[in-house]
Amino acid sequence: MNDISKVLSSRLARNVFFWLVVFIFTMELNDNTHSYDKSLYFLFKIITTTLLLLLTVINNFVLIPRTLAKKHYWLYGLLAALVIFVFAIVYVLVLKLMREAYPYMNVYDVSLLTSPVGSSWSFSNILWEAQSYAMALGIWIAAFIMAWYMNAYTEKEKQATLALQKQTEAELSLLRNQISPHFLFNTLNNIYGLSLKKSDTAPEAILKLSALMRYMLYESDGKLMPFKKEKEVMQAYIDMELLRLTNKEHMSFRIEADKNYDIPTLLWLPVLENVFKHATRVITEHCFIDYSFRIKDGVITIISSNSYKEPALQSDTNGGVGLKNFRKRLDILYGNTYSMDTKRESGVYQIEVVINLN
Repeated sequence: MNDISKVLSSRLARNVFFWLVVFIFTMELNDNTHSYDKSLYFLFKIITTTLLLLLTVINNFVLIPRTLAKKHYWLYGLLAALVIFVFAIVYVLVLKLMREAYPYMNVYDVSLLTSPVGSSWSFSNILWEAQSYAMALGIWIAAFIMAWYMNAYTEKEKQATLALQKQTEAELSLLRNQISPHFLFNTLNNIYGLSLKKSDTAPEAILKLSALMRYMLYESDGKLMPFKKEKEVMQAYIDMELLRLTNKEHMSFRIEADKNYDIPTLLWLPVLENVFKHATRVITEHCFIDYSFRIKDGVITIISSNSYKEPALQSDTNGGVGLKNFRKRLDILYGNTYSMDTKRESGVYQIEVVINLN
């Protein structure tokens, strides 16, 4: 079916369909007062239609590609005018031959282009009569020039859209690729801390990191992943981070959706990384995390609150590389259909992200 669709939408197919319509319309030209055998009318209809076809082919496949498409406007104008006038003279000569051989045959019955043709064969008379047909053929060609410009414009728009799409995909790919090194750097620091303490949870943290890296490298290649899968990975990341903490009393995580949406891979990671990075930078009795990832009615809402130490964030006014890349990624994916707000006050750092998936 795809092959058939491609054939039917090809340039050749469009030309065949167009000329079939022209031919059928020409065949219908009839004043119901035929004075001769119908085969004669059919013959001259074929001749006049063929002249139109040849002129159109020369214009569309020779003149336009070699002159107009290369912006040689004056050259195209001169050549097109010459070709049109030559075809106009041939048109007139054909109709004069018809009128001489079959005096009662009407021009209106055999041609889409119609203008009176006399019996005189003088050169001046032929040129005079050819002017009317040249004007008609010029209008005919002008229609194809407009069609060519429209097609060229559409093609340029298509190419521009495709180029923009490729650029966007490249930017997204770059941002997604930056997630892994950033994530790996932070997580290795955490595991390094566990190893210094000779913690029994260090091997488990390494296993969880291995599973998460496997997901990032091999399973999250697609643009979208089901929420259930992302939830599993999100929960695994939270569990890995919690391995290094002893006091988890003031830490809350909620992950829910009203159905299994397809969402961009690892969209949640920058905010969750930021939460653990700053809330657990210095472990105190006031350390807390409140994180929520929720999808309802096609809207993702990510809300996080965590404790932070003021001096550690004074040189990081934008929330670090992770959040900068996160905002860039959201700009590319959702444009103006999302909002992201951050706030720091009284030792609390808050992030709220709202994304309209619709």
